[in-house]
Amino acid sequence: MSNLTQSRPNCHSPRWYGWLGLILALPVGLVVGWIFLRRRMEKQGFSNITAEIELPGVARDHQENHPPATPPVNHAKIDDLTIIRGIGGKVSAYLHSIGIHTFEDLAKADPANLREQLLTHGFRLSDPALWMEQARLAAAGDWEGLQAAQDRARSQGR
Repeated sequence: MSNLTQSRPNCHSPRWYGWLGLILALPVGLVVGWIFLRRRMEKQGFSNITAEIELPGVARDHQENHPPATPPVNHAKIDDLTIIRGIGGKVSAYLHSIGIHTFEDLAKADPANLREQLLTHGFRLSDPALWMEQARLAAAGDWEGLQAAQDRARSQGR
């Protein structure tokens, strides 16, 4: 009988508790990490991203009788707005979504209105008015002037 009791695993050993803790901690850690990642993405505006595929000749039920809210704009030229100091990828994408596709579009925009729109959509900026000068120079093709304006802004801490 003493041989039978010695061959059974000891469920109360510290080593067994360590493995049990590891097995339980792994799924809990994955769930907590997923929750924090999801909250972070929601704060950055990625919560409502949906991919829609439109097939030619196939109308959706809810769009059959209703024209689009804004007509699609076909820009033959779309400038890389991230060349402007202070505009990153997310801001550039937002500017494209509100119809600002070129340096000329940006130069013509009202800085106060643009700042208000960007702030309401969660973009905290220094001063969109600085973008207008840079956009005018880029639209004119004055790349040396653009570089000088960006160097001035950098030296002033903007």
